[in-house]
Amino acid sequence: SRRARRRSGRVMATARPLARALSLVFVVLAAACGPAKPDVEVDGWALARAAMLDGESCYADQPAYCIADPAFVDAAIQAALDGRFSGTMPKLGREVDKLIRSARVHYRDASRTPESLTRIEALVQAHYDAPSVDASSDPKLVNVDLGALPGRLALRGRTDTIALAESPLIESFWWQGAEAGRTLAKYAIAHPDKAVVRIQLQIPKGSSSDKTLVYRYFRAQNRVAFGELLDDSVYLTGEISGGLEAMAAGRLSLGKEARKLCSRPRSIDDGPREWCPWQDEYGEAAKRARK
Repeated sequence: SRRARRRSGRVMATARPLARALSLVFVVLAAACGPAKPDVEVDGWALARAAMLDGESCYADQPAYCIADPAFVDAAIQAALDGRFSGTMPKLGREVDKLIRSARVHYRDASRTPESLTRIEALVQAHYDAPSVDASSDPKLVNVDLGALPGRLALRGRTDTIALAESPLIESFWWQGAEAGRTLAKYAIAHPDKAVVRIQLQIPKGSSSDKTLVYRYFRAQNRVAFGELLDDSVYLTGEISGGLEAMAAGRLSLGKEARKLCSRPRSIDDGPREWCPWQDEYGEAAKRARK
Protein backbone atom coordinates (compact mmCIF):
# COMPACT_ATOMS: atom_id res chain seq x y z
CA SER A 1 0.00 0.00 0.00
CA ARG A 2 1.05 3.63 -0.32
CA ARG A 3 1.25 3.96 3.49
CA ALA A 4 3.51 0.89 3.72
CA ARG A 5 5.79 2.26 0.95
CA ARG A 6 6.10 5.60 2.77
CA ARG A 7 6.95 3.78 6.04
CA SER A 8 9.55 1.65 4.25
CA GLY A 9 11.08 4.77 2.69
CA ARG A 10 11.42 6.44 6.07
CA VAL A 11 13.13 3.33 7.51
CA MET A 12 15.58 3.19 4.59
CA ALA A 13 16.29 6.91 4.89
CA THR A 14 17.13 6.42 8.56
CA ALA A 15 19.20 3.28 7.96
CA ARG A 16 21.40 4.79 5.23
CA PRO A 17 23.11 7.44 7.46
CA LEU A 18 23.55 4.85 10.21
CA ALA A 19 25.18 2.43 7.78
CA ARG A 20 27.48 5.19 6.49
CA ALA A 21 28.47 6.06 10.09
CA LEU A 22 29.23 2.44 10.93
CA SER A 23 31.28 2.07 7.76
CA LEU A 24 33.30 5.13 8.72
CA VAL A 25 33.95 3.67 12.18
CA PHE A 26 35.22 0.42 10.67
CA VAL A 27 37.51 2.34 8.30
CA VAL A 28 38.97 4.39 11.17
CA LEU A 29 39.53 1.30 13.32
CA ALA A 30 41.17 -0.56 10.46
CA ALA A 31 43.46 2.39 9.77
CA ALA A 32 44.39 2.65 13.44
CA CYS A 33 45.15 -1.04 13.83
CA GLY A 34 46.94 -1.45 10.53
CA PRO A 35 47.98 -4.79 9.10
CA ALA A 36 48.95 -7.59 11.49
CA LYS A 37 52.67 -7.51 12.23
CA PRO A 38 54.52 -10.62 11.18
CA ASP A 39 56.00 -12.73 14.00
CA VAL A 40 59.72 -12.29 14.60
CA GLU A 41 62.50 -14.82 15.03
CA VAL A 42 63.76 -15.31 18.59
CA ASP A 43 66.38 -17.33 20.46
CA GLY A 44 64.04 -20.10 21.57
CA TRP A 45 66.51 -21.96 23.77
CA ALA A 46 67.47 -18.83 25.71
CA LEU A 47 63.84 -17.82 26.25
CA ALA A 48 62.77 -21.32 27.27
CA ARG A 49 65.66 -21.77 29.72
CA ALA A 50 64.92 -18.42 31.36
CA ALA A 51 61.22 -19.27 31.63
CA MET A 52 61.91 -22.55 33.43
CA LEU A 53 63.79 -20.62 36.14
CA ASP A 54 61.47 -17.63 36.60
CA GLY A 55 59.69 -19.24 39.56
CA GLU A 56 56.34 -19.90 37.94
CA SER A 57 56.98 -23.66 37.76
CA CYS A 58 58.93 -23.92 41.02
CA TYR A 59 58.24 -24.55 44.70
CA ALA A 60 56.52 -21.63 46.46
CA ASP A 61 56.69 -19.69 43.16
CA GLN A 62 60.24 -18.69 44.08
CA PRO A 63 63.12 -18.62 41.56
CA ALA A 64 65.49 -19.51 44.42
CA TYR A 65 63.85 -22.94 44.59
CA CYS A 66 64.06 -23.80 40.91
CA ILE A 67 66.32 -26.72 40.03
CA ALA A 68 68.75 -24.85 37.78
CA ASP A 69 70.93 -27.77 36.68
CA PRO A 70 71.29 -27.21 32.89
CA ALA A 71 70.75 -30.91 32.14
CA PHE A 72 67.54 -30.91 34.20
CA VAL A 73 66.22 -27.74 32.53
CA ASP A 74 67.13 -28.79 29.00
CA ALA A 75 65.57 -32.24 29.47
CA ALA A 76 62.18 -30.60 30.18
CA ILE A 77 62.51 -28.38 27.12
CA GLN A 78 63.60 -31.26 24.88
CA ALA A 79 60.67 -33.38 26.07
CA ALA A 80 58.32 -30.60 24.99
CA LEU A 81 60.11 -30.32 21.64
CA ASP A 82 59.88 -34.06 21.03
CA GLY A 83 56.18 -34.05 21.85
CA ARG A 84 55.03 -31.11 19.74
CA PHE A 85 57.79 -29.84 17.45
CA SER A 86 59.48 -32.95 16.02
CA GLY A 87 62.44 -32.37 18.31
CA THR A 88 63.42 -29.04 16.72
CA MET A 89 63.30 -25.66 18.43
CA PRO A 90 60.91 -23.32 16.59
CA LYS A 91 62.18 -19.93 15.47
CA LEU A 92 59.10 -17.71 15.68
CA GLY A 93 58.05 -16.08 18.93
CA ARG A 94 54.47 -17.36 18.99
CA GLU A 95 55.66 -20.93 18.51
CA VAL A 96 58.28 -20.56 21.24
CA ASP A 97 55.53 -19.37 23.59
CA LYS A 98 53.66 -22.61 22.92
CA LEU A 99 56.83 -24.58 23.50
CA ILE A 100 57.40 -22.85 26.85
CA ARG A 101 53.89 -23.66 28.05
CA SER A 102 54.47 -27.32 27.25
CA ALA A 103 57.98 -27.36 28.75
CA ARG A 104 56.63 -25.94 32.02
CA VAL A 105 54.48 -29.06 32.40
CA HIS A 106 57.49 -31.34 31.87
CA TYR A 107 59.64 -29.27 34.25
CA ARG A 108 56.91 -29.33 36.88
CA ASP A 109 56.48 -33.10 36.60
CA ALA A 110 60.23 -33.70 36.81
CA SER A 111 60.39 -31.52 39.94
CA ARG A 112 58.00 -33.83 41.77
CA THR A 113 60.09 -36.99 41.90
CA PRO A 114 61.52 -38.03 45.30
CA GLU A 115 65.03 -37.14 44.12
CA SER A 116 63.90 -33.68 42.99
CA LEU A 117 62.08 -33.00 46.27
CA THR A 118 65.32 -33.76 48.10
CA ARG A 119 67.15 -31.27 45.88
CA ILE A 120 64.52 -28.60 46.53
CA GLU A 121 64.71 -29.21 50.28
CA ALA A 122 68.44 -28.45 50.06
CA LEU A 123 67.76 -25.23 48.15
CA VAL A 124 65.25 -24.13 50.79
CA GLN A 125 67.72 -24.84 53.59
CA ALA A 126 70.51 -22.98 51.79
CA HIS A 127 68.35 -19.87 51.34
CA TYR A 128 67.22 -20.01 54.97
CA ASP A 129 70.84 -20.22 56.13
CA ALA A 130 71.95 -17.33 53.88
CA PRO A 131 68.82 -15.18 53.43
CA SER A 132 68.29 -11.94 51.54
CA VAL A 133 69.06 -8.96 53.80
CA ASP A 134 67.93 -5.39 53.05
CA ALA A 135 69.50 -2.81 55.34
CA SER A 136 69.35 0.14 52.95
CA SER A 137 65.70 0.69 51.97
CA ASP A 138 64.73 2.07 55.40
CA PRO A 139 67.26 3.83 57.66
CA LYS A 140 65.45 2.58 60.75
CA LEU A 141 64.86 -1.03 59.71
CA VAL A 142 66.67 -4.13 58.51
CA ASN A 143 64.60 -6.70 56.63
CA VAL A 144 65.55 -10.36 56.42
CA ASP A 145 63.72 -12.54 53.88
CA LEU A 146 64.21 -16.16 54.93
CA GLY A 147 62.11 -17.52 52.08
CA ALA A 148 60.28 -20.76 52.89
CA LEU A 149 60.67 -22.60 56.16
CA PRO A 150 62.95 -25.63 55.71
CA GLY A 151 61.73 -29.16 56.33
CA ARG A 152 60.48 -32.26 54.56
CA LEU A 153 58.51 -31.65 51.37
CA ALA A 154 55.68 -33.77 49.99
CA LEU A 155 53.03 -33.66 47.27
CA ARG A 156 49.57 -32.48 48.23
CA GLY A 157 46.16 -32.34 46.56
CA ARG A 158 44.92 -33.37 43.16
CA THR A 159 47.50 -31.18 41.40
CA ASP A 160 50.43 -32.66 43.35
CA THR A 161 51.41 -29.26 44.74
CA ILE A 162 54.75 -29.32 46.54
CA ALA A 163 54.15 -28.40 50.18
CA LEU A 164 55.89 -28.43 53.53
CA ALA A 165 54.93 -31.71 55.18
CA GLU A 166 56.80 -31.30 58.46
CA SER A 167 59.49 -29.16 60.04
CA PRO A 168 61.12 -29.03 63.48
CA LEU A 169 60.84 -25.25 63.24
CA ILE A 170 57.01 -25.18 63.29
CA GLU A 171 55.15 -24.60 66.53
CA SER A 172 51.32 -24.56 66.37
CA PHE A 173 51.63 -23.65 62.68
CA TRP A 174 53.79 -20.64 63.53
CA TRP A 175 57.53 -20.24 63.45
CA GLN A 176 59.00 -21.79 66.56
CA GLY A 177 59.42 -19.07 69.21
CA ALA A 178 62.94 -20.11 70.22
CA GLU A 179 64.12 -20.09 66.59
CA ALA A 180 62.39 -16.76 65.90
CA GLY A 181 64.09 -15.24 68.94
CA ARG A 182 67.54 -16.50 68.01
CA THR A 183 67.19 -15.18 64.45
CA LEU A 184 65.80 -11.79 65.49
CA ALA A 185 68.59 -11.41 68.03
CA LYS A 186 71.23 -12.38 65.46
CA TYR A 187 70.26 -9.55 63.12
CA ALA A 188 69.57 -7.06 65.90
CA ILE A 189 73.13 -7.59 67.15
CA ALA A 190 74.52 -7.42 63.60
CA HIS A 191 72.69 -4.14 62.92
CA PRO A 192 72.84 -2.13 66.17
CA ASP A 193 71.85 1.08 64.36
CA LYS A 194 68.45 -0.32 63.33
CA ALA A 195 65.42 0.32 65.53
CA VAL A 196 63.44 -2.53 63.98
CA VAL A 197 64.46 -6.01 62.84
CA ARG A 198 61.90 -7.42 60.41
CA ILE A 199 61.88 -11.05 59.28
CA GLN A 200 59.61 -12.54 56.63
CA LEU A 201 59.12 -16.22 55.84
CA GLN A 202 56.66 -18.57 54.13
CA ILE A 203 55.02 -21.77 55.29
CA PRO A 204 53.71 -23.33 52.03
CA LYS A 205 51.22 -26.04 52.98
CA GLY A 206 49.75 -26.52 49.50
CA SER A 207 46.32 -25.28 50.51
CA SER A 208 44.40 -22.25 51.76
CA SER A 209 46.35 -22.61 55.01
CA ASP A 210 49.53 -21.26 53.36
CA LYS A 211 51.05 -18.47 55.40
CA THR A 212 53.49 -15.66 54.80
CA LEU A 213 54.59 -14.53 58.24
CA VAL A 214 56.27 -11.37 59.50
CA TYR A 215 58.14 -11.03 62.80
CA ARG A 216 59.40 -7.65 64.02
CA TYR A 217 61.60 -6.88 67.01
CA PHE A 218 61.28 -3.28 68.25
CA ARG A 219 64.48 -2.34 70.02
CA ALA A 220 63.20 0.64 72.02
CA GLN A 221 60.15 -1.26 73.32
CA ASN A 222 62.03 -4.59 73.65
CA ARG A 223 58.99 -6.40 72.26
CA VAL A 224 58.16 -8.67 69.32
CA ALA A 225 55.14 -8.34 67.04
CA PHE A 226 54.24 -11.17 64.68
CA GLY A 227 51.43 -12.04 62.30
CA GLU A 228 50.56 -12.60 58.67
CA LEU A 229 51.82 -10.33 55.93
CA LEU A 230 49.76 -7.14 55.50
CA ASP A 231 47.24 -8.19 58.14
CA ASP A 232 45.68 -5.35 60.13
CA SER A 233 46.25 -7.17 63.40
CA VAL A 234 49.32 -8.71 65.02
CA TYR A 235 50.24 -10.67 68.10
CA LEU A 236 52.37 -8.66 70.50
CA THR A 237 54.58 -9.98 73.28
CA GLY A 238 55.15 -8.20 76.52
CA GLU A 239 58.54 -6.66 77.28
CA ILE A 240 61.08 -9.44 76.87
CA SER A 241 62.81 -10.31 80.12
CA GLY A 242 66.51 -10.52 79.43
CA GLY A 243 66.21 -8.73 76.08
CA LEU A 244 68.45 -9.77 73.20
CA GLU A 245 70.57 -12.02 75.39
CA ALA A 246 67.54 -14.12 76.32
CA MET A 247 66.36 -14.20 72.71
CA ALA A 248 69.78 -15.28 71.46
CA ALA A 249 69.70 -18.12 73.99
CA GLY A 250 66.38 -19.36 72.57
CA ARG A 251 64.21 -18.23 75.50
CA LEU A 252 61.65 -16.23 73.51
CA SER A 253 58.13 -17.59 74.00
CA LEU A 254 55.44 -16.85 71.42
CA GLY A 255 52.82 -19.08 73.02
CA LYS A 256 49.32 -17.88 73.84
CA GLU A 257 50.27 -17.08 77.41
CA ALA A 258 53.00 -14.67 76.22
CA ARG A 259 51.11 -12.66 73.61
CA LYS A 260 48.09 -10.48 73.06
CA LEU A 261 46.23 -9.45 69.92
CA CYS A 262 46.41 -5.81 68.84
CA SER A 263 44.57 -4.44 65.81
CA ARG A 264 44.08 -1.38 63.63
CA PRO A 265 42.06 1.30 65.47
CA ARG A 266 38.44 1.30 64.35
CA SER A 267 38.21 5.09 64.42
CA ILE A 268 40.12 8.15 65.59
CA ASP A 269 37.60 8.44 68.44
CA ASP A 270 38.80 5.26 70.11
CA GLY A 271 40.76 7.36 72.59
CA PRO A 272 44.26 6.62 73.92
CA ARG A 273 45.39 3.04 73.50
CA GLU A 274 48.43 0.94 74.23
CA TRP A 275 51.22 0.96 71.67
CA CYS A 276 50.27 -1.41 68.84
CA PRO A 277 52.46 -1.77 65.71
CA TRP A 278 49.70 -3.28 63.57
CA GLN A 279 50.90 -1.54 60.40
CA ASP A 280 53.72 -3.20 58.45
CA GLU A 281 54.99 -0.26 56.42
CA TYR A 282 57.89 -2.17 54.85
CA GLY A 283 55.58 -4.93 53.62
CA GLU A 284 53.12 -2.42 52.19
CA ALA A 285 55.90 -0.55 50.38
CA ALA A 286 57.27 -3.80 48.95
CA LYS A 287 53.82 -4.75 47.67
CA ARG A 288 53.41 -1.34 45.98
CA ALA A 289 56.83 -1.69 44.36
CA ARG A 290 55.82 -5.02 42.78
CA LYS A 291 52.77 -3.54 41.07
